[in-house]
Amino acid sequence: MDIGTINKKNLWIFFVFFSLNINVALANQKVGLESYRAGEYEKAYKIFYNESKKGNADAQYYLGCMLLKGEGVNKSFMRGFKWLSIAADKGHVKALNVVGVIYKNGVETFKN
Repeated sequence: MDIGTINKKNLWIFFVFFSLNINVALANQKVGLESYRAGEYEKAYKIFYNESKKGNADAQYYLGCMLLKGEGVNKSFMRGFKWLSIAADKGHVKALNVVGVIYKNGVETFKN
């Protein structure tokens, strides 16, 4: 085998592995959203939390919103803001909007 064949094979393995991970993350997110919309907040929270720890910006956004509202968990401005900020740092548009509104309105400890 030459080096070009090995590199192509490694690239193919990486592509398949990466694709499978994306599909699992999207499936988990879909179940999380369905659970949230059905009012199954504790189930949704667990899914969003696990996906958030893996770096999923959408899950971080939903988790942050749930924490701000106290849906399925104890209401926590600081924890909600933390997750929203992480998602916003990744360019998540909805998270950027919420974080911007929090700063603009001076909510909680961010009052000027």
